[in-house]
Amino acid sequence: MRPPARPDPDAVAPRTATERTIAGIWARTLPAPVDDIRTRFFDVGTSLAVISVLARLTEEFGVSVPLADFLANQTIEGLSNLVERLLLADDDADDDLFGS
Repeated sequence: MRPPARPDPDAVAPRTATERTIAGIWARTLPAPVDDIRTRFFDVGTSLAVISVLARLTEEFGVSVPLADFLANQTIEGLSNLVERLLLADDDADDDLFGS
């Protein structure tokens, strides 16, 4: 029997609400937990899991993450930054629409 894996001392835990939400999405989608926001998705997940993650990102945040953008931002940290930019762009579009 193998001893339990030791946590990586250099791992960076989720720091923001967006990072925590994305980490939760990954935890519900991937077979093993990810404890470092800089872990690349394809180091732990499969291309089939991407579909589920993209759908859950849309459900949780109300923004659509294009596949190409996901592939360019394959970490929790990168996706968090991307989602926050998409949310800001959506807010800016709403402000323009309503003349704010």
